[in-house]
Amino acid sequence: MKDRFQPGSGTYICRDCGKQTRETGYGESDSGLCACCFRIAEWENALSDGSISEEEFDRIVEEIKKEYTGKKLKNFNRKTYNKKEDVMNTEQLRKAASDLNKTLGLEPKIDTRLQKEELTEKVSKAGTMLEDGDKIEQNTFDVLAELEVDIPAGVKKVKAQKAEKASGKEKTGKAPAKEKKETSDYSKSNKAQVFLLWKNGEEDKEVLFKKVKGAVKEETIKIWINQWKNGKNLPAIAAQIQ
Repeated sequence: MKDRFQPGSGTYICRDCGKQTRETGYGESDSGLCACCFRIAEWENALSDGSISEEEFDRIVEEIKKEYTGKKLKNFNRKTYNKKEDVMNTEQLRKAASDLNKTLGLEPKIDTRLQKEELTEKVSKAGTMLEDGDKIEQNTFDVLAELEVDIPAGVKKVKAQKAEKASGKEKTGKAPAKEKKETSDYSKSNKAQVFLLWKNGEEDKEVLFKKVKGAVKEETIKIWINQWKNGKNLPAIAAQIQ
C-alpha cells in the first residue's frame, strides 16, 4: 500500500471509501482500508459464516458509519469521502462473495476483506461454477449480471436467509414439512455428468473435460473434484446414488 501513503504525512487513502486516514497500528492499513471500512469487513465475515443475520449486519454497519463520520474522527476528510455508490458496490460484492461461499461450499472460502479488484475477480470466477438447480440471492444475481457472468437459466433466485437467534428453549409445534418430490432429471447437468464419471474412478481432467464437450472449464472441474473429495458442493444426483 505504499502508493496510498501521502509523503511526510503518514496517511493513506482507503480503497473502499476514498477517505484519507491515518495508520493506527491495528492492521487495517495492510488491507488498504480505513478503520471504519476495516470494521465493516470484519462483520462481513460474521455474516458469511451465519453468526449474524442480514438485518443485524445492516444495523451494525449503520452504527459503525455514524461513529466514524462524527466528531470522533478528527482527520476526517469529507472531500475525499462520500463515494456512496462505490461503497455500496463494494458491500454488494462482499455479500455476493458470502452467498457464493455458502451456495458452492467453496474451500477455501473467498475472503471478503480482499481488495475490490481481487474480490471482483474471485466472485466472477466463482459465478462461472454455478449450475442449474443452484440457488443464489437476488444481490448475487445482480452482481454477477453486472460483471457479465453467464448465469445458467436453471439457477434460482431466493431471498437472503436470516440467521436464527440462539435460544435455550427447544422449539416445539409444527412438524417438519414434507419434502416435495423432485421430478427433474439431475443426470443431465454438466456437473452431474462429470461427477458420475469421477465417482466411477476417472480423475483425468482432460477426459472429464471432453465428457461435457468443453462446456465447463478445466479449472472449474479441478475445483469441483477438490470439493467433492471433502464432501462439498456435491450435485443433486449424489443424493440419489448414495
